[in-house]
Amino acid sequence: MRLNCLTSCLGLTHAVVSIPSSPGGDRPLTPPPSPTSLGPSSPIGRRVLFIQEDYELFHMVLIYLYTSRISFTTSSSPFPSHAATTFQIPSTSNAEGIYAIAHRLGLEPLKAAAFHFLKSTTDLENISERTFGEFACEHVSVGKWYDEWFLKRIAEIKMLQKFEDVFISRRRDWQEYDRVSTKYRKMIRSL
Repeated sequence: MRLNCLTSCLGLTHAVVSIPSSPGGDRPLTPPPSPTSLGPSSPIGRRVLFIQEDYELFHMVLIYLYTSRISFTTSSSPFPSHAATTFQIPSTSNAEGIYAIAHRLGLEPLKAAAFHFLKSTTDLENISERTFGEFACEHVSVGKWYDEWFLKRIAEIKMLQKFEDVFISRRRDWQEYDRVSTKYRKMIRSL
């Protein structure tokens, strides 16, 4: 599959990908993007797909498409692990971002790898933010898994400051605070 990534040196926050639209050309992504996300055909028989994700993450996904390799890490260090450096494997701590891009592009193996990493790194300290974050709302299957993990350990979690911080950090944004509070009340009623 041939993908041409066009970016600007002006620091734009999105990338443009050219996808062949002719039946005799390279195969499109499987499954193909929804027709509503594709622009009109260009005079040279290509469609343009606008990606509204972080360029660095999208670039890692492009490398993944060519190499079938990506490295997830819990470190926020900009320097990847020794193994990732040695084998030139892209490394990121933003598994949710990679999952979102993989979901949008229909890359099931990458989506599964990101979800596996998210599951294996979920703990009492990060589950509150993950459960009530916007990502969990946008990606229902991940959100459902977070909710179940949270509810199984609610007695321990509600005693932590990280749980309180979820509500405190949203006090200035009433819509977000209401969304989180409503979700929490629904979860408690489900017990």
